[in-house]
Amino acid sequence: MDDRIEEVVKRSSEPLKDDWALEQEVAQELRTHLEDKCAELEGEGNSPEESVEKAIGEFGDPDEIGRELLGANFRRIKLRGKLKVVLRICGLPLLLAAVWAAVDFSVLAGAARYCSVSTVNHEFSVKCDWAARFFGRFAGFRKPAGEQPLWNGGDGLNARKADEMRLELVNRHPDDPVCLANYVAEVMVRDKRPDSVKAVKLAIGREPDNALYHHLLSALIIEEAFEADRTVMEECEIKDRAKLDAAKAEYLLGLKCPYYRLYIPERGQRARSQYAGNAFHARMQQKVEALMLPIPALPRQRSVARAAIYYPELLIRDGRPEEAEALLDQWYVYPAQLLGSGDLLISMLIVDTILELNQKKLPELYARVGKPEKGKRIAAKIAEARASMAAWKAQRKEADDRAQEEAERYGGIFSFYLVGLGISLPAEYLRSDRIMTYCIMDSLVLLCFTVLVLCVVGFQALCWGIGRACGEKGHFLWLTKREYGKLLLYGMLLPAGLYWLWLHADLLSGRGVGYQANLTMFCIQSFVLVVGLPVWFRFYLGHILLRRCRALVPPEEGKRRICLPFLTYVTTAIPLWIVFLLVVGGVLRFAANRELQYNVGRDRSFFAGLFSPAEDHVVQALRTDLAIGLDKAAELTRELK
Repeated sequence: MDDRIEEVVKRSSEPLKDDWALEQEVAQELRTHLEDKCAELEGEGNSPEESVEKAIGEFGDPDEIGRELLGANFRRIKLRGKLKVVLRICGLPLLLAAVWAAVDFSVLAGAARYCSVSTVNHEFSVKCDWAARFFGRFAGFRKPAGEQPLWNGGDGLNARKADEMRLELVNRHPDDPVCLANYVAEVMVRDKRPDSVKAVKLAIGREPDNALYHHLLSALIIEEAFEADRTVMEECEIKDRAKLDAAKAEYLLGLKCPYYRLYIPERGQRARSQYAGNAFHARMQQKVEALMLPIPALPRQRSVARAAIYYPELLIRDGRPEEAEALLDQWYVYPAQLLGSGDLLISMLIVDTILELNQKKLPELYARVGKPEKGKRIAAKIAEARASMAAWKAQRKEADDRAQEEAERYGGIFSFYLVGLGISLPAEYLRSDRIMTYCIMDSLVLLCFTVLVLCVVGFQALCWGIGRACGEKGHFLWLTKREYGKLLLYGMLLPAGLYWLWLHADLLSGRGVGYQANLTMFCIQSFVLVVGLPVWFRFYLGHILLRRCRALVPPEEGKRRICLPFLTYVTTAIPLWIVFLLVVGGVLRFAANRELQYNVGRDRSFFAGLFSPAEDHVVQALRTDLAIGLDKAAELTRELK
């Protein structure tokens, strides 16, 4: 190419320099036109030198042609200029939108909250709790206000201040027994005996028919009556017999009450109400509130039961066998009260422990009051009442080992909460839990994917800033509609779609088993998403941009052969990488979230109900059998009076 033609082309296209791609397109058209004209003149017999001069002469004034080209393409240049300004202004908001679309903060907050309560490592639990609050803010969670923090441990409030606010709440709602039960539970969980006694006495005054508060007060007085809190009271010295007599009197008042209510479901519902909605972090917070509901009455139930056996023995020592027998004849009332309010498996275990204690001690104590046969017959009935519990305990170890194995092989992270119920885990429980676990793990992988893309964008933005500071100017390389379409299809949607199909083909993904048995394949899948997809997009984008550049500046002319300048690549690639994150991350996050929400809705092991249907089923079966047997033992006791 003659230098004179190149100079004319440059002067003619220079007015279009604000749009580098358009400038190169027009320059190529002008160059082709002049080359064809030179070839035509040479065909007419002109020398190459004459052909160039005549072609340039017929071409016209380059400056005038440049102004005409600028006028003809002014609207296009103006529109692209506005688009570039918009991209610069909206680049950061678009990047933030892409991060929000790709990262499911709700799932991350829920997963972190779950880890904070399921780990035994305190430091790790604190870190997870911080992460849960951090991600929760981005997920739209707002710190509970007003009365709501009073239902979940105070939520950061000073303990004394929280108790005062709960007391104010009780006084504002004197007819609300759930507020009262929450106040008593939260005070007693801190194990400050004077405050606990004060709270329980207030509860007795407000709800005197609830045996719970009488028995709690009895347990608190029992603790004061002995010199130490010991499991076996016979080994302790009585510090204050008068207090023990007062505890017995309070215990008898409790036995006469018409009901025994812990208000566990109601308190759990109040605590969960601050986390409304079906978002994953809200559902997880609801479950955590149920799991962490303070129930200080449970350990004190055993204390009262031991005292109920120990006190008749003291009466026998004092030479008062009639009083001792009268007290022994009421042995069944307290277990029956506990059984009626048993919503938890641990409640059933406590009732069984109390029955076991009575089965062991009653024959001895009745024999000491001159009724050995009565004690033996009652103990035999208690043994019959405990038969179903004994059978459940006998097969529990084997069933739990089998459930542990099933959970590890086919379940997820939530199935392990069902281990310990003494039942085999049904397939529908394991499948939902397994899919939920993989969805949570996919959300964590998407977070890593987002971080990597952000690092790429940040590095390119840094290079762009350094280049501009050094006086270099990177051009924005506009692609054709066809090239943008191919980049969207083959660079973004197709890889994301193939990756999603891979995850959902159990034969290829290995997700038909639990994550522990599929850890290797999961790591490979994570690597493909975090590294493979960005690498593919990088090479495909580079291929598209290089082809576009060479289309504008043909490679066959060695003199004008141009590789894509790095700053031009960076200027063009930054918004396309943001779109890549928005499209790929958004599509995969949407698919994972839909699948997670669907399985949370149909889950029957962890998220269903206050605790779990499986535990409810076991508790109901054990409670029914214990209640029938206890009624028979109580009937026999009444007959033998």
